[in-house]
Amino acid sequence: MSKNYKTSMVAFFIIALYFICNARTVYSAELTEKQLWAIALTGIITEINSGSHTTLRMSLGDSDFHKRKILELLNRDWDISDRNDLLGTLKLMEENGHAPEFDLIKKIIRENDNNLDKIKEKHKLNSIEYKRLLFISQHWESLKFVSIKSWDLGRNISLCRWGYEVGFLSETEAWNRMMNYAKMIQPLYRSWEEYGYTYTIGRMYWASGDSSRSATVNERTGAVFSSLIKGEVGQWHNLKWNINLK
Repeated sequence: MSKNYKTSMVAFFIIALYFICNARTVYSAELTEKQLWAIALTGIITEINSGSHTTLRMSLGDSDFHKRKILELLNRDWDISDRNDLLGTLKLMEENGHAPEFDLIKKIIRENDNNLDKIKEKHKLNSIEYKRLLFISQHWESLKFVSIKSWDLGRNISLCRWGYEVGFLSETEAWNRMMNYAKMIQPLYRSWEEYGYTYTIGRMYWASGDSSRSATVNERTGAVFSSLIKGEVGQWHNLKWNINLK
């Protein structure tokens, strides 16, 4: 074996060891129980995206490639291309989102005794609204007392994690906003199971407006919710719901 070859191999292993150690530094930093609890609120979307359940960064990588993919996601799915767009969307989701629309449709169904003919006659609904109304109508008994605020605020936490990854939020800003959303969510639900169920309903409600994807979204979301509850993935099984977030 030549001297140059040996030197090259040693250099290769030194470089490889550097990147391994650097990766561990990024992804093994210990978080507090409160921080893990806030991250766990994104458990469903994190698992669907094969992301990290134990770091502020959702992606399992820290490269220009990952950053580009997140920027593409934010622009495609949220129309977010910069910090101002992100902050505006977070505020919009806090005040509106899908929860008020969900509650309004429930009100319409309740006032019309779940009579679809009467509803169609009295209310001019577009195609997406009517499909979402059908979703609630068909599952009325299990949805009439459900709040999907979990879906809106839970997605805001995901946006904060992505926003941090692409540099729209500082680490401190991301944590402050995430913990604020966590404190808003916790009093609304009694357990991880209840939170996860309502989040799942919110995601299914959102998908019901598009017949081409609703079946796939429902199946995948339901499977991930089940895995989180069983403790097969994520952190729900390690964290009590009623921890002190103050």
